[in-house]
Amino acid sequence: MNRQIRANHSIGEQLRQRFQRATEIFSCVVLGSVIAGTIAMGAEPLQAQDISLSPKFTPDPKTYAGRSGGSFKCDASIGALSPRHEVELLRPFGFLRLQVESSSQITVRITGPDTDRCKVGSKFILAGEWTSGKYRIWVGGPSGETVDYKLIWSETR
Repeated sequence: MNRQIRANHSIGEQLRQRFQRATEIFSCVVLGSVIAGTIAMGAEPLQAQDISLSPKFTPDPKTYAGRSGGSFKCDASIGALSPRHEVELLRPFGFLRLQVESSSQITVRITGPDTDRCKVGSKFILAGEWTSGKYRIWVGGPSGETVDYKLIWSETR
């Protein structure tokens, strides 16, 4: 009887170890897929982001993946919505281009030391001379829907 109990315990322990190992492998596969998807897009992770840039940054262009948050109109207040990106330009740029693009309609608003711009569409471009300082970028989807987009910074004309 003791032998049978020990054998059953041993089989149970083997099954528990196999299940734990399978769970670890599955977790690695899922995490790897998320990382590979982000790398394949050539962008950094999908979340609200703080970005710092100085002239002659590398790589150029710098691309970030984003997901819109909330809905707003260009002719209205942002209200309590938090910016999707806060960008600190550490020094002035003689030329800098910000491009925000999506496969869907988005609303993009950027505020900073020398700008307060807003546009609705699938592509937003703001290029030229930029003052150093903090810029805030909001990206909203139509009717509050969540929309994926790319935020692209470049010093190339």
